[in-house]
Amino acid sequence: MNSDDDLRRLFHAADSALPGEPLDWNATINRARRARVMRMLAAGAAAVAVVASAAYGASAFRNEASPAPVPPAGPTPSPTPEPTPTPEPTPREQGFSHADPIPSVQSFIAAASRGNARRMWKEMSPAAKAAFDDDLATFEEFVLSGVGEGLGSWHSAEARGMHFEMLASSGDEAVGVVTVFGHRTPEGIDEPLAIFPFPVRIGSAGDATIELWAGGPPGETEFVTPEELTPDALATVDGRRPTFETLVPASAKKVYMVLALVPDEPAAHEFGLARLAPGGAGKLRATWRPRRGMLFPAEWFLTVVRVHDDGAIGADATRFIVES
Repeated sequence: MNSDDDLRRLFHAADSALPGEPLDWNATINRARRARVMRMLAAGAAAVAVVASAAYGASAFRNEASPAPVPPAGPTPSPTPEPTPTPEPTPREQGFSHADPIPSVQSFIAAASRGNARRMWKEMSPAAKAAFDDDLATFEEFVLSGVGEGLGSWHSAEARGMHFEMLASSGDEAVGVVTVFGHRTPEGIDEPLAIFPFPVRIGSAGDATIELWAGGPPGETEFVTPEELTPDALATVDGRRPTFETLVPASAKKVYMVLALVPDEPAAHEFGLARLAPGGAGKLRATWRPRRGMLFPAEWFLTVVRVHDDGAIGADATRFIVES
């Protein structure tokens, strides 16, 4: 006897024991079968959703770790898939970390405080070394001239803060800037409102190098708005809708401007690509306007990063006060 016969026998026994109208075997068994089919379909749909979600999550994880997106596998993969154009990956998609350059800058500053030019050299980019003809001895003389003490004063600076901003990426490399601010005393000179930017290059593996002097010496940027004052005084800016303006060398191909609070607050920062126009006498006028409502009364800094025709990076920075 099969399972259907068992069910039919139990059904008639239950029918005779129950009061009311007799039960119809065919109608009841058909409803039961439909309910079973619907449960099977629902379970199948849930399984498909779980598999699709897992495939999407695995694909997103691969995209996070690698610049090349990996298409999800289909049920019948083709031996010769058609190539699909993909947008240029951003630094975050390539796996760059915002914490990558900070240890390199800290190591560079610590080495400068000890006058250890060899250690500073290890933290520098190829373009920065090329500024000294790739000669460590030339760089050692440069450090001994007082540059090392000036940069090294950041190692013992009071209320020191660091802000890193990723600006652009190309291939396996990204460009950014670490802006350091605080109260320092280089060569006995008191600078309570000091600030200094360190341009950096970051590889996809997280290796970061510092690119000082490659794009010209510090001070190549002339600040118009905000005006750059003495190390113990700050200019004021109307925060309603300011336009930041600087003059940069005519060799600059791109100019980025970074805006952030002092002390650094991760939620209050912005950067953008400046507009360039002739500035006269071998200069370009770079202007940039942050989004409306970005600024509020507080102390801020503006870092200007120049990317020159030869690819070298240079940067300058200033602090200022926003008025309501």
